Amino acid sequence: MTLALLLTFLGAAALVLGLAALLEQSPARARLMKLHEGLAPAAAANEPGGILVEEEPSWALRALARLGGRGADPANPALSTVRKRLVVAGYRRPSSVRVYMGARVAAALALPLLAVQASVTQDLDSVRFAALVVFAAGLGWVLPSFLLDGRIRARQRRIELGLPDALDLMVVCIEAGLGLHASISRVAAQYADSNRELAQEFELVSLEAHAGKSNVEALRGLADRTGLAEVSALVAMLIQTERFGTSVADALRVHGSSMRQRRMQVAEESAAKAPIKMLLPAAIFIFPATLLVVAGPGVISLIATLQGS
Repeated sequence: MTLALLLTFLGAAALVLGLAALLEQSPARARLMKLHEGLAPAAAANEPGGILVEEEPSWALRALARLGGRGADPANPALSTVRKRLVVAGYRRPSSVRVYMGARVAAALALPLLAVQASVTQDLDSVRFAALVVFAAGLGWVLPSFLLDGRIRARQRRIELGLPDALDLMVVCIEAGLGLHASISRVAAQYADSNRELAQEFELVSLEAHAGKSNVEALRGLADRTGLAEVSALVAMLIQTERFGTSVADALRVHGSSMRQRRMQVAEESAAKAPIKMLLPAAIFIFPATLLVVAGPGVISLIATLQGS
């Protein structure tokens, strides 16, 4: 019983640590709390500008980074794929790789502890116990990777949805006399609230250009960080436009129109697939329930009549 209580405590502590990392207070919520407490003016005077500014990591993230260990060094070539996935997901901190590896280690330790607690109550034999522990450890090791993939897809989807309108704003800025990078900075400032992911990427392009990178390198960095085919096509188009001296506004207008057309085609394709996807749930859940409601009273009356006769 003492061992079971100890394992339960360790598993609960690991889960609380993971939930604290996931439910970390967002910058918007922290700002609202400061406004509610009347501390916003003093804090705002000391806060640097820019949408790329990030808050200090919480104690949970620092603990996960320590758990990741020195083996999760961001400079390790073996972790280049992991580092690229984290960048695409929007995690640019130098400690992001350590936090990610620490989360995998914590999940790989926490889930087996919970599996051990479950096996104590179920009284499993040694073979099933070993299989359950191994399965729980493997699940804990791959679970952060699945969550990271979901974060990547959601972020790419938001960038993809906001890109056509951003291109229209860039066309307006360029036709008003601004240059390409000035237009990108303007779009980043305008989209800071409505589409923060796209605004961050555009601001990073502007900062890299101001830091001395060439236009080609800054634009190719945008394509690498997003991992979207639409952004790669946009970057290739802008590079070719700058190389051959054609109109940037016309190219952006045509590209934005093609993106809207493709978005409409994807929506129509999803609408055409919807009846096929609904067929199986309807056959399993909706049709039996409808049949029960419609034919149920008649079946009950027929059974009562047969029993009475």
